[in-house]
Amino acid sequence: LGFQCDMDCSYCYLQSFINSNYLTVYTNIEDAFTELRQFDHLKNQPVRIGTGEVIDSLSLDPITLYSRRLINFFRQFPNWKLEFKTKSAYVEQFLDCEHANNVIVSWSINPKRVIESEEIGTASLAQRLAAAKICQERGFSVCFHIDPMIWHPEWKDSYSELIDSITSDFSPDS
Repeated sequence: LGFQCDMDCSYCYLQSFINSNYLTVYTNIEDAFTELRQFDHLKNQPVRIGTGEVIDSLSLDPITLYSRRLINFFRQFPNWKLEFKTKSAYVEQFLDCEHANNVIVSWSINPKRVIESEEIGTASLAQRLAAAKICQERGFSVCFHIDPMIWHPEWKDSYSELIDSITSDFSPDS
């Protein structure tokens, strides 16, 4: 989908790994679909495709609408899993898409304190959890990544509160 991120997390590996301050959004998504079709022989195999390794999957999606095109494409491959990984709360743009129950919307999360001090330009914890709840209600699988865990003096309490926030609205089944 692209390269780099429009958010500014203090610990982000992209800032050193990519070694560029420039955000790049690819416009040749059809080429990606062509490349994925080359794996048609794996159509019945479990394959996971993640879009959030070197760019946030959804932070620019209200502009690109790539999620809609990806969800539609992956309907052809119901055994494959498509994962969007984000720190945003942008999900409204694809909630009406028909999917093959093979789309996972995942959030990288941390306690409120860490988000406020270290994850500049990201959605709040409450916004992320609300977006996840909406996705779950629309039949999308949801996932949470506590990534990275950041030590601070009240880390035990804040991470316990984070787990309580997640488990109050989500179960492992979802």
